[in-house]
Amino acid sequence: MQLAIEDRGDVGIVRVRETKLTYPVLSSFFTEVRQLVDAGRSKLVIDLAAVTNRLVPSVTERGKS
Repeated sequence: MQLAIEDRGDVGIVRVRETKLTYPVLSSFFTEVRQLVDAGRSKLVIDLAAVTNRLVPSVTERGKS
């Protein structure tokens, strides 16, 4: 799992550096985020900009058959 963690004051920004966030990778993602929470981080922003697979079609894809 490729993550970048950036501190902005008391907020941690977790940037996902994977294009797919599916089961093999998802477990690792949850583990790493859970470790941050367990270490006392209460304010996290999860940046999913790099993730290209989506479960919900975008607005432009909804009209296509």
